[in-house]
Amino acid sequence: MSLLSFLMIDRSDVKTTILRASGTLYQMRNDKLVSNLYNAELVNKTSRPLEFEIVPEDKTLQIQYIQKQNKLEYGGRVKLTFFVLMPQNSVKMFKSKIKFKLLSDGKVIDNFETTFIAPPNN
Repeated sequence: MSLLSFLMIDRSDVKTTILRASGTLYQMRNDKLVSNLYNAELVNKTSRPLEFEIVPEDKTLQIQYIQKQNKLEYGGRVKLTFFVLMPQNSVKMFKSKIKFKLLSDGKVIDNFETTFIAPPNN
């Protein structure tokens, strides 16, 4: 019984899956930014609707949504497509890990990470 209680308390309210869009590479932008395209799926495991925001841990990163959604209905799921933009001069390796926080009501409800690909800044 205590194991079940621990698992219920320890689980996150939202399950987040993020993947770089298949078949795409990076894009060099005119404004000295490089971008990658991502698909994310969020599943609400609570018994209430949630308003959410995805925030990159690295403050130099920006998110540009294809179609922005910020509400996750009770027991529902949301699919998002967005670009992550990074200043070209911040790229140190061809394949870098980037981390995100999923916020709801100012609280972190999930953490997730993915890879960002771009030619390193020389």
